[in-house]
Amino acid sequence: MADAFTTKSTGKLDLRPGLEPLRQFSKRTFNPLTLRLAGKRFFPFGVLHHVGRKSGKQYKTPVGAAPVADGFVIALTYGSDTDWSRNLRAAGSATLVYQGSAYRVSEPVIVGEDGRGAFPLYQRVFLNLMRVDKYMEVKAEPAA
Repeated sequence: MADAFTTKSTGKLDLRPGLEPLRQFSKRTFNPLTLRLAGKRFFPFGVLHHVGRKSGKQYKTPVGAAPVADGFVIALTYGSDTDWSRNLRAAGSATLVYQGSAYRVSEPVIVGEDGRGAFPLYQRVFLNLMRVDKYMEVKAEPAA
């Protein structure tokens, strides 16, 4: 039986084809560098603090996030089945540090290209160039 996070139509993981080398580069090189600034004021990336769904280990992942009325929209640059996305959906909640403030995020829902509209123009241009077509909406409240 397919795992709960695979796509229903194909039974395969939803990772954007052809981007695996870039995803691995980002994971090992870009992400550690980005984490130095992510979550800080005036930087366009947030830091998602999440727990491994199998290991229980704590992780920090830089994510492109945009605030909306009751939470955030997070770009699924490499598809909806990246480790952080699967971990957040399995746990149901995580902590997002964005613009210097921490938020408890919950109720993750995968949405289509409509999510792109939450981002400022300069980020939408980049997301269009990267052909990002899936986003995750999460509810948010200030972390205690």
